[in-house]
Amino acid sequence: MAYYTLTINRYFLQAEIHMMDIVIANSGGQPYEVYVDGRGTDSEQFKFLYRIGPANLPDGSICIQNIGIYHDPLILRIITNRFIPGHCVVRLYLKNEQGLVIGVLSEFQLQKVAD
Repeated sequence: MAYYTLTINRYFLQAEIHMMDIVIANSGGQPYEVYVDGRGTDSEQFKFLYRIGPANLPDGSICIQNIGIYHDPLILRIITNRFIPGHCVVRLYLKNEQGLVIGVLSEFQLQKVAD
């Protein structure tokens, strides 16, 4: 099972973050479920539950677009029900107020930030 928790501050990068896209892809042949939620310090902002198919099929990835970051900090959780290491690929596309991508965080970078 993969379990990522990341606290994102609006000033995590050099520029202020207003929105983000979350992309989660299957890197294997077995489908799995993924739960994504975000909350501020006092309330839940969003939650999603998806079934991701095998990597070679069209439903082998999901993209949750234009999630607004309204609370500072935002606590992001991504949980899957697979127990095989490296079964999913996660990318966060961080955007400014015009919707332009100002930074990309990969799964590897998320692990480095967590350390």
